[in-house]
Amino acid sequence: MTLTATADAGYKFVGWTGGTCSGTGSCTLTVSAETITAQFQKENGDDGNNGKPGNLRTSDCSEEAKFRTHGLYRAYYDCCADFLGFDFWCKQLDEKGGGTDLKLFIVPFGYSNEYRNWFIDLSPTERIKGLYLSMYDREPEKTTGLDYYVKCMDDLTQEWYDLHDDSERNAEDAPGRARAYAESQIALKIYVGTRGLFDGNPPGKDSRTLWAKINKCPQY
Repeated sequence: MTLTATADAGYKFVGWTGGTCSGTGSCTLTVSAETITAQFQKENGDDGNNGKPGNLRTSDCSEEAKFRTHGLYRAYYDCCADFLGFDFWCKQLDEKGGGTDLKLFIVPFGYSNEYRNWFIDLSPTERIKGLYLSMYDREPEKTTGLDYYVKCMDDLTQEWYDLHDDSERNAEDAPGRARAYAESQIALKIYVGTRGLFDGNPPGKDSRTLWAKINKCPQY
C-alpha cells in the first residue's frame, strides 16, 4: 500500500509519524497493525518560534496551567496549540481558574469559531467517539463510555436551557450554544477523569497515551 499526503490550501505536509514511514515523500508499507499519521502545519503561521528552530517562545503562565492547556487542545482538537492560542487560554486558566479549575472558562473554549467549524455537524455519538480517539487513540466502551456520555449530552443540553432566560433560549443561536455547552462539559469530564492523570492513581494506558501526545507538542 502506498500513502500520499496532500495538504489543503494554506498548509504544508511536514512528515509522517508512526510505523516505518518517515520524511515527506510517499509512504509505502505492508498492511499491518501500524498506525501512520500525516503531520501538517499552517504555512506562515505562528508556530511559537517565529519560524526559527531553537527559538521557541514561552508563555509566562503557570506550569500547572500549561499542562492542562496542552491537554485541552489534545482533547478538543487532537492537535498541538499554536503559541498565540496557547498563551491566551493558558492565561485565562490562571486568571479565572487558579491554574487548575477548567470549568470556569471551558465553555468559551468549546464555543470558539474553530471548534464549531470543525465539529458542530457531528452527531453526539460521532463526537464522543472522536473525543476518545483524540485523547486515547481508541473508541469508548459502549455502556460506561458511549451510552453514558450520549445520555449526559441530552442532560447537559437541557441544563443550558434551564440556566438561561426566555430571550436567550429563543435566540437563533441557542441550539448551537446549548450543544457547545454540553460538549465542552463532556470533553472536560473525559479529560480530567483520565485515570492516572490528575487523580493520584498510577498511570494507565489511557493516561500514558495522552501524556505522549502532550509531550510531542512544543512546550511553550
